[in-house]
Amino acid sequence: MKKIFTFIMIAFISLSAYDKDDLKTLLEDHDCKMCDLTDANLSGLNLVKVDFTESNLSGADMRGCDLRASDMENVDMTGTNLSGANIKGTRFIGSILKSVNFSNTRAWKAKFINSVVTDCNFSDAGLGGAVFKKSDLRDSNFTNAILWRTIFENIKIIENK
Repeated sequence: MKKIFTFIMIAFISLSAYDKDDLKTLLEDHDCKMCDLTDANLSGLNLVKVDFTESNLSGADMRGCDLRASDMENVDMTGTNLSGANIKGTRFIGSILKSVNFSNTRAWKAKFINSVVTDCNFSDAGLGGAVFKKSDLRDSNFTNAILWRTIFENIKIIENK
């Protein structure tokens, strides 16, 4: 039954530049270290506690995904759409998060450490208890975001001239 489900999921997920074997590994084993899922449509998937260390998720559609407590260490997510995703407790350590859509995400206690978080959209996101430490936040939008107990430590928000 699990193999049938995986085949159906692969059939419905758009074919793009991603590695099909990596997608299969993600869906079957719930693990994805060093995966190439560039431009993959992963919207709505349950990806709780998945280890994406050193993966390429740039351009991926991850709208509405459940990514709670996932590990995003050294991940490239340039241009990824995470709108409406649940990223509570997810760790973005040393990651490239340029132009990521975080709008309407639930990001309580998410950690953004030593990461490039430029030109991102955090509008209407729930960022309570989130940590932004040693990260570049230039040109990111936090309009109407919930910032209750959010920690901003040693961050870059303007261009040095």
